[in-house]
Amino acid sequence: IDVRRADAAMIMFDVDNSTFTDLGYHGVYVAASSTAYVGNVMANLVDCTFTDLGGYSYYLSPGRPGATGDDQRVALTRVRAHNTTGVYISLDGYALEDYYRLTMDKVNITHTRGDAINVIIHPYQSARMDTVLRDVFTRVTNGTALTLSYTSDRNQPLWGHLTGERITLLDQQMGGLSLYEHTGSIEDLTIKGSVDYDMHKVDNQLPSDETGILELHSASMDRNKVKVVGDGSLWVFNSLSVKVEWQNGMAALGAGVQVQDRSFEVVAVGHVEGEHGMDPVELLAYILDSSEFRSRSPFIVNITFLDLEQTGVCSLDEPSTVLIIVHDRVAPSVVILEPDDGASQRASYFELRGSAFDAHAGLYQIRYNLDGDEWVDIGSASPFRTTVTDVEPGKHTLEVEVEDRAGNVAREVISIDIDNQPPYLLVVSPEGDLLTRNPSLVIRGETEDGAAISINGEDVETLHGLFIAEVDLQEGPNTVTVVSMDRLSNVATVRFIAVLDTVEPFLDIQSHEDGDW
Repeated sequence: IDVRRADAAMIMFDVDNSTFTDLGYHGVYVAASSTAYVGNVMANLVDCTFTDLGGYSYYLSPGRPGATGDDQRVALTRVRAHNTTGVYISLDGYALEDYYRLTMDKVNITHTRGDAINVIIHPYQSARMDTVLRDVFTRVTNGTALTLSYTSDRNQPLWGHLTGERITLLDQQMGGLSLYEHTGSIEDLTIKGSVDYDMHKVDNQLPSDETGILELHSASMDRNKVKVVGDGSLWVFNSLSVKVEWQNGMAALGAGVQVQDRSFEVVAVGHVEGEHGMDPVELLAYILDSSEFRSRSPFIVNITFLDLEQTGVCSLDEPSTVLIIVHDRVAPSVVILEPDDGASQRASYFELRGSAFDAHAGLYQIRYNLDGDEWVDIGSASPFRTTVTDVEPGKHTLEVEVEDRAGNVAREVISIDIDNQPPYLLVVSPEGDLLTRNPSLVIRGETEDGAAISINGEDVETLHGLFIAEVDLQEGPNTVTVVSMDRLSNVATVRFIAVLDTVEPFLDIQSHEDGDW
């Protein structure tokens, strides 16, 4: 669109939901070929994509407003451009005090043959301007990534306020950000790969009621490539993250953190709250104006953990993370309270109970295994308690391992016997049921060492498992019961029948008389 004549006319120019690709000329183009004293200008570019153009993706130069036209607003929202000459916006002014508003939100400009984004604001007298830049990204620029030129013909005061968030400018052949006559703040600014300069701030027409301070919060750029001209200044605030770890890489939870600036003034305190370390703190890193550079670096980070102390040093020219390693070489302690070492029991389960302690790093893990099988985790709290189930009969080795957060390990090993089997019992003599005429029966046998023997309810002494006893028999059949009971009340029983016969047999001879042959 070529504006030929537009005296006092309002220009409203909106382009949205459009795609421009593989063109030899510009994408969207608005210009004035003669001196057109236009009225207010409202231009919006929304949801547009520009690819492989021979000229500018967006070119806006609508001419100079007249004395009554003092309001110009331009907004670019969700705009992407690749392989173009970039974005060019030029707004003039003529009224006593013009007003400009520039908004760029989610603008992505890559691989440009000139400046990626070049904005020229040129009021005739004094003016006011609000600039909002959000999620602006440029990459591979054959010029300057982002220029915001704001100058007045009559050297009148210019009020400019900038609000910026998430601006990333990468790989530019000239400069990163060139900014004129703006105060305000930018959150999360990254400028990398600039051949000439990263940032150039100019304040030559600063109003008397303005400080000229531009605050940068979380700025990643080369401060040696930053220049301030005029009465303004840059105040750069960057975040400091502190991670305190033990020698094995685990966070030293609870470690105290104190941060001092180069004058040893305490500027931050905190503690390690989790694996991420201490929550980041934002600190004033340096102030740069036209005459001097005032840095608060190096910052000194002091760590205390009980009786352990460590110190680190860092610069905050850009957001930084300080990693400090503390060393703990003392292993934790562990004691198994239940079961007792060498304990025996009939049940196929038992309660494991104990206590652990670590003086420095703190407990990280408590686990056990039975007979070298897989480890079973039971947490990190002390005292600890768990139930071990489905234990097979026999002798077992129980191992408890405690590890602290520094990787030091302590172990305790005990044995436990699961015995739910009857004790060994053998009656050697007699070897089974018998017939005897001796009313006193001697019983010999052997059993498990430590087991108690009783015969027909009467206790019998044993020696290393061997026993011998006499049992009085009654005439006729006698049931003899030998019982062996071990310490866990497991019982083995042997029974046999002993028949006592002491009566002579009856004999009567009837075929002959006494004295006959």
